Amino acid sequence: MLKFEECERIISDFYKSNNKLKLGWRFLYCSKDNFSMNNGILLIGMNPGGNKFEIKPYTNKGNAYRVEKYLKNKNYSILQKRVIYFFKKLSEKERINYERLMDECLSSNFIPFRSPNFNLLPIKQDCINFGYDFWRKIFKNIRFKVIICIGNGSNSAYRFINDILKYNNEKYLPIYNGASIKFNYSDNKEELLLVGLPHLSRYNIFNEKYKNSVNKVIEQISLYL
Repeated sequence: MLKFEECERIISDFYKSNNKLKLGWRFLYCSKDNFSMNNGILLIGMNPGGNKFEIKPYTNKGNAYRVEKYLKNKNYSILQKRVIYFFKKLSEKERINYERLMDECLSSNFIPFRSPNFNLLPIKQDCINFGYDFWRKIFKNIRFKVIICIGNGSNSAYRFINDILKYNNEKYLPIYNGASIKFNYSDNKEELLLVGLPHLSRYNIFNEKYKNSVNKVIEQISLYL
């Protein structure tokens, strides 16, 4: 059984062996207890942002999107507000408190190494390869019901996880400017649902015009939970 401490060591060893990575790393955006016991939801982005050095293996205060304030004025960022709103919509469907729903999911990034944005991540391909190997190992050890990815473009957790899972039943729910909500599943539909939201820092999917697409993906997620 893969343990949190082993994952922490794998990340730390890679970071220490690559001196071009200078801003630290972050693994979980939730309690480390969620690694061994969670509600079956994996919430995952691409890689942690930031300009300052930080090493943070986990947080014990609840889901970081909900309990941390990323802006200098101690307010929520646009990304946080939209992630929270998405979970509020899902919680209404599941008839559960949205804070509990967020706090009990496993929350992380495909690549744990920090950079101001993905384009500025050093040794990018090595980090992507690390992510593939790392998450293959996690998926062999942890059973999820739903994976919700923040971002679904060519360089996104959604695309890379889809490569690992090799799903071929992709569906598109249109939003705007060519963006869409995507979801995919195996031929065994009961196995796992993979959801790719357009990156919520750039796309507001909660406009009244797109509520049908949002409601459809909420319905899909609810079928797996």
